[in-house]
Amino acid sequence: MPRIQVDGAESHYEDTGGAGTPVVFAHGLLWSGAMYRFQIEALRGAHRCIPFDFRGQGRSPVAKSGYDMDSLARDAAQLIMFGRTFLRDPSKAALRDSLRQELLRNDVRGSVRALRGVRDRAGLMDDLRAIRTPTLVASGEEDVAVPPACSRRTAERIPGARFVLLPRAGHTSSLEQPDAVTGVLREFFASVN
Repeated sequence: MPRIQVDGAESHYEDTGGAGTPVVFAHGLLWSGAMYRFQIEALRGAHRCIPFDFRGQGRSPVAKSGYDMDSLARDAAQLIMFGRTFLRDPSKAALRDSLRQELLRNDVRGSVRALRGVRDRAGLMDDLRAIRTPTLVASGEEDVAVPPACSRRTAERIPGARFVLLPRAGHTSSLEQPDAVTGVLREFFASVN
């Protein structure tokens, strides 16, 4: 299992290899790089895909430091919100169950520390104007954890950023609408190459 050490903490990562443009996949709170499984499978031929797990999440071990939140682990599941369409789609029942089990396998200590980090972090909105890298901000139209209006404001502060609203998707759009997310990524990568 490949790991990298950063500031005394180990992080699990995967690397599909290949000569294509590298794409690093950073997962949402309490998940893992596996939340991008559909995009990695679709893009791995044209891009070098590198998903990783933040400390204390996914397959990364719990670190002694680097977290700044104080919250109950039981609250964590409520912070990860699927969109209404995904929750009501009978054909997605097995995937929903699999994702819930994946979330419950997280180490409680790592989850608590990750939640503290999100809760206590300093705001970055004023720093976004300094970004000079091509940026895509995608938001599920049914996202209640980070509503589309917030994501749109983020994109508006980054010079040249592109905002995309993903229909029928919530906070975990890469899992809820994998084809739509992969299509948006392909289009974005093609536009910046």
